[in-house]
Amino acid sequence: MTEQRNWREYWERTAAEAASDVEFDRGTSARDPQLDLLARKELLEFIAPRPTDTLFDAGCGTGANLALLADKVKQVFAMDYSAGALSRCARRIEELNLANVTLFQGSVTHLPLGAESVDRVICMSVLQYLDDDDSYEALREFARVLRPGGELILHVKNLASLYLASLRAAKHVKTALGMRTKMEHVRTFGWYVTALRACGFELATYNSFNLLVLEGMPRKLLTMIQRVELSHRSGPIFGNRVARRLGADLKLRARRLS
Repeated sequence: MTEQRNWREYWERTAAEAASDVEFDRGTSARDPQLDLLARKELLEFIAPRPTDTLFDAGCGTGANLALLADKVKQVFAMDYSAGALSRCARRIEELNLANVTLFQGSVTHLPLGAESVDRVICMSVLQYLDDDDSYEALREFARVLRPGGELILHVKNLASLYLASLRAAKHVKTALGMRTKMEHVRTFGWYVTALRACGFELATYNSFNLLVLEGMPRKLLTMIQRVELSHRSGPIFGNRVARRLGADLKLRARRLS
């Protein structure tokens, strides 16, 4: 729990200092509009929300995914660990008049929801801030609150990718040299498949993004490559089984077993 508290302090500082919600959520400035449109379309297709769904957004940040999903489901519960994130999210909910969203603070390792109370759980860019034990506890909690046959959608950072493997190595070097850096728990596709099975899930599908990204790549080249990846995500290059598990940004959809 000490590590979680440290991350909470980090996110509270970031919420106070970030100039925009995009900067808070992603740590970068806004993306190219066309790229952002392609990314939202791909995410929506992957989650595949249904009008009858009760959805739980575990780690909602400033509410970017709520803006995308709330009008496509019956009800949304949204939670974050950071009070600063929740303040930004509440403002977005009010601005968009999202009447079917209930917002609260909490930890993914101890969810304040009843057993078998939701149809879908989305947890985007959260588990890299938890160690292995807490990640397993979070997955068990997701299984507890999901109805039988309900689905968990994860977005995680993929250690098997060229970008994350090299970035992690660079951070270890900086740490060894006494330089300050933000260390995260980056894991492989195989680790998540094993963990999901151990916690009562069956993997349904997966994909990944940023397969060809390298650290220090010029912004224009990066944007061009990302557009190509998203535009051809179902083609033979980016849509094959191997490529879909090697991108830096990995998404997995898993079904809770009865």
